Order: sequence, then C-alpha cells, then structure tokens
Amino acid sequence: MLQVLAQRTRYAVCVLEDLFDPRNGSAVIRHCDALGIHELHAIENVHHFKSDTQVDLGTAQWLDMRVYRKPSGGGPVSVKARRKALQTASGGRVPPPASQTPAVLASLKERGYRIVATSPHADDDSLPETLDLASGPVAVVFGTEKHGISEEAREAADIFMRIPMVGFVESFNLSASAAIVLHVLSRRIREEGLPWRLEADDAQRVLFEWVRRTAPHAESLVRRFEEMYGRES
Repeated sequence: MLQVLAQRTRYAVCVLEDLFDPRNGSAVIRHCDALGIHELHAIENVHHFKSDTQVDLGTAQWLDMRVYRKPSGGGPVSVKARRKALQTASGGRVPPPASQTPAVLASLKERGYRIVATSPHADDDSLPETLDLASGPVAVVFGTEKHGISEEAREAADIFMRIPMVGFVESFNLSASAAIVLHVLSRRIREEGLPWRLEADDAQRVLFEWVRRTAPHAESLVRRFEEMYGRES
C-alpha cells in the first residue's frame, strides 16, 4: 500500500465530461489507478456517470473521485458501498446548476490547474509528448463519447491537445484516448523533475482513508498510524 501511495500524483488530474457508457468510465478509472493519477472528476450534464465493477475491478476505491450530479437529481451513481466516498465539489449533494462543466473547471483553475481539452480537431500543436508540463499542473478533459468536449469546456480550456494519427479514422475511442494521454503524461511527470508527489499531509490522509475502506478494525489501525506519524488524520 505504501509503495502504491508513493507513486500517486495530483500534478495531472482527469476530468470526464458527461460519459454515457459505463464501460468507458470504468476503463478510465482503471487507467487512473494503474498510472497513479489519483484524482478523477466525473461531470454529469445529461447522463448519469456509472461504473461497471467487472471493468474497473474495484479500483474506484483507491482514487479521489468526485462526481458532480446531473441537474435532474436522479438516482444515485451506481458505485458500490465503498464508493460512497464520491463527492461533489462542496462535499455534499447540492442541487447543481444547468451545466456542471463551467463551475467544475473554474474550481480546478482556482486550485492552479490549467485546463487541457482533448480534441481531434485541435488547431495548435500540443501533443501528449510536447505539452508544457513545467508551467504547472494540468486537468485533462475528455468529452462525451459521441460529440466530444462541450462548448463550455472549449471556452474554459487553456490548451487543446490532440493525439496524432495517420489513418483514415480521426479519433480513438474514449478509453483508448485516455489511456494514451494519461500514460504519456504520467511518465513525463515523473521523468522531468516536476513536483509530482502528494504533499505529506495529503499522502497521510489518503493512506488513512484507504485503511478505513479496506481493513478490518480500521479505526484501531488508524490510531496506530497516527501515533507513528505523530499527527491526526
């Protein structure tokens, strides 16, 4: 657990905008865990964000996932018991505005993230291999399966990114695109001398949360960790 924690990062975070296929969302959850991308935001504008446990293999419990509920306030996100840690930006289930995207991306900007919108029609030359990572952390937005990113995401974007292709088809499917982009960024973040690791207090909080979610007699274990670290969770 400590070895995995040591590889977690928030220098790049993933944003999924209005996905409708549970298999795609679940695959991206799995990608994020595998690549150490600890924070994932799922925006519901029209579609509910759902997870397929046969695809994500339970990896949602290891991520800081934040689901922003669609305006209709429909049924709960279909994630099992341990995934109830999913939260909105305010930590509650407050009735959201008509479109979640502007508020979510504005909140990320306030935290210092640059918004990177993925699009096969990007006019600039930003590729996963050439994106400027030294200028600060990035929140990478992947749009809905059929139409891609919304106009609101386009307006909020600081940078557009595309994956270079040489065939007749103009795009990969969403989960493949996310895997390619996040893999390259995860590798580069670690290789380019950037401050990618979790802050000490954040890492401790994540560790305690993992213990609480997975271990029998979790609270007694957390108390022991607190004594070892000399801090409160």
